[in-house]
Amino acid sequence: MKKIQDITVNKQTETLAFRLRQARDGKGLSRRAVKDATGISDTSIDRFENGSQEPTVSRLEILAKLYDVTVDWLLKGEEADEGYSLKGNEPILSDYDEQDEMEDEGTEKPAEAVRAMLSEIDDLRENGFEGARRYALALASDASKMMLYLEADELEELAIERELYQEKEGDGFKFSDLFDSNPHGAHDLFIGNVSERIADTAILGIDLYHIERDVLSELADQFHSVYRLTPKGEIRLTGWGDYEELVPTIRTAIRTKFVSSSDIDFSNLNEFSRR
Repeated sequence: MKKIQDITVNKQTETLAFRLRQARDGKGLSRRAVKDATGISDTSIDRFENGSQEPTVSRLEILAKLYDVTVDWLLKGEEADEGYSLKGNEPILSDYDEQDEMEDEGTEKPAEAVRAMLSEIDDLRENGFEGARRYALALASDASKMMLYLEADELEELAIERELYQEKEGDGFKFSDLFDSNPHGAHDLFIGNVSERIADTAILGIDLYHIERDVLSELADQFHSVYRLTPKGEIRLTGWGDYEELVPTIRTAIRTKFVSSSDIDFSNLNEFSRR
């Protein structure tokens, strides 16, 4: 079988995704090797190479330097313009000023920005948040705020991509409720909740709504004194309440604990049983 760099293609088929794969193959690197060298997850690398997601500017710079090519070549299939220098150990972008970067960021759609943030948090999680615990938590908060700018269909698409738990037909909230005849009401009731749940999938690797309520209540009991958790409103007399009350109450504590230690392993189905 021919290697990808041996395949003749025309300019129309030479995309960023194609050139990323071509450059990696040209260096003889596996996706795992790229992950080890850059901290970018192999899942993200696969998405970059199949065109389902575009890398951010900073990640493009990192990959270009690793592959010993220029950003211009990755983006356009051309040699570097004056000011770009990404070969070997030379400076990454000698004349790439902050204004240029701000203009690039200004053209990025909110949904694309959110996906990039979530992908970056995914990578940090896969690397154990080493040296980036506070950054990861702050990035999750920024992603949640950015999601408030999304239209309902964009948010629903993200929720499905991130595999958020959906109630069975007739049982409580469903994502289709975002398309209710009262969009403002849906926004007030659901979007903040859904955006935080989406951020949870990046930080924790799971939507907490997938986990049995009794298990989450036990976590709340454990964290009660350390994080000063208090059941809200009328549920103080009856425990921690249902998911709508319980999850927001324990979310910050779980995120903080998760990024700072290995005590919580949500992949352990015996300990964290699913609904």
